[in-house]
Amino acid sequence: MNYLQIRAFHLVALEGSVRRAAEVMGVPPCPST
Repeated sequence: MNYLQIRAFHLVALEGSVRRAAEVMGVPPCPST
């Protein structure tokens, strides 16, 4: 895996965790860094 692939994987994993947490909290997911 190269750097871009690792970055893409981390971004997807981060977005998924944020979205899951938002669902648990009952808050609509918002784009955030």
